[in-house]
Amino acid sequence: MFGILDYRAAKLFLILFGIPNYILRIFLIVGVPYSAYLLTKDFVSGEGYTPFAEILIFLVAFAITTTIAELIVLFLYEKVFKFIFNLLVDVIPSEGRDIDEAMKVVYGSAIARDLFFVNGKKVSEWTDQDIEKVIKHVNFWFRDKSRERFYMIRGFCAEHYPEALGKNDVNLEPLQSKFKENNIHIDIKEQILCNKQYRTIIYQLLFVIYFSNELNSDGFGELIIIAVGVIIAYFGTKKIQELYGNLIKKLKKFFPNKIQTINKDDADEEKSFNWFVGVPIFLFVIVFISELAEAAIPL
Repeated sequence: MFGILDYRAAKLFLILFGIPNYILRIFLIVGVPYSAYLLTKDFVSGEGYTPFAEILIFLVAFAITTTIAELIVLFLYEKVFKFIFNLLVDVIPSEGRDIDEAMKVVYGSAIARDLFFVNGKKVSEWTDQDIEKVIKHVNFWFRDKSRERFYMIRGFCAEHYPEALGKNDVNLEPLQSKFKENNIHIDIKEQILCNKQYRTIIYQLLFVIYFSNELNSDGFGELIIIAVGVIIAYFGTKKIQELYGNLIKKLKKFFPNKIQTINKDDADEEKSFNWFVGVPIFLFVIVFISELAEAAIPL
């Protein structure tokens, strides 16, 4: 074992495990949908399932194989890659970080180091160079919007939070309306395209569509129906949750300490709400559209 500064250890970790991590990601994107396709093809072969049933079986197989594959990848990353690295390297914190922050730099590489540097300064004293340290890690298409948001946050903190360290210590709620007025708020496109996990899911779904068509070209219409159901269920659930939150806020005026809104920090509560509302919407949509499609054009 040998000691090495955290930001240099991050480069070593990338050299040792960058390619294996990339291979695992490709496996999740391509290998998982393909495995689900092979399992479904073998399961439905000669059984006389309808195209709609085949698509549903394929999606169930995809969900199961994805769960198993993600557990395997998580085990390899957390229990194998990190174990080997920590066995060989003794990480030494630098630049005022503690050991936990140093390990985040090792596994998060340059972006974690830059975030720690910027968040360690007063927001009101951020320089343009400090902001650029963070902006360079943002997806190219959204850098201008992110830059404008950071400038606005800096100005807001200089006026209201002059001593705040990092924007996590600041209530940015008053700025949300200004973000929208200037069209620099974080919309759904930015949420998805700037998140590696979401991008991976999108790539996976493209291969799901391809293998669904390979499985049964006649069932492509059913896949579109299911996709429409998922989209409507997602946005419908978000809208219902928003309306529900507004209603409860109004009721709280009449019944203080008796009624609570859904707390966004309470992941389990919000997830339960999404399942409770989203699943019925999804089922209703696919049944409704299927009936319309069957009446208009036999699938």
